Amino acid sequence: MVSNTEKWEEWVKTSDLAPRLCMTSTTLLRKRTKFTEDGTWIEGQHWIKTGEVGNSHILFNAPEVLKTFVDMRAPSK
Repeated sequence: MVSNTEKWEEWVKTSDLAPRLCMTSTTLLRKRTKFTEDGTWIEGQHWIKTGEVGNSHILFNAPEVLKTFVDMRAPSK
């Protein structure tokens, strides 16, 4: 997924974070909707909108998002 030497900035655009997580931007936005409804992600902590209109950029807190995916992975033997 991500090399250990790669630096994770705090807030990044959807289009920058999605490839680093090996998914499309659309998939990441779908996960944002689902995880926010489930209460896994919190607006302001895991993601923010940059404006009031519907097509505003969404920024993700990359370290928090990665931590969520690591915590949710299936257990290994």
